Amino acid sequence: MEQKLMENGREIFWRERVNTLEERLEQMRLSRRVLLRILEQAELERKIQVAELTRSNKELKRHNACYIASIMEKNKRIIALQDEGVEY
Repeated sequence: MEQKLMENGREIFWRERVNTLEERLEQMRLSRRVLLRILEQAELERKIQVAELTRSNKELKRHNACYIASIMEKNKRIIALQDEGVEY
């Protein structure tokens, strides 16, 4: 009889242990899904930011090219006026 009680006690212990471990496993799976979702969102935000920065960079390069062209024209005009003897 004592043997049977001990076996039942062990069985109850192991069933509880298995249940506890199964619950922890499910929590870990849920945590993993949450982390993966956060990573996906961060990656999407990074891609959006890179696209915006790339667009902004192209726009700045275009503005710089226009500015450089304007300065070059003004320099040519100054040189032409200096050649004509007019002080600027």
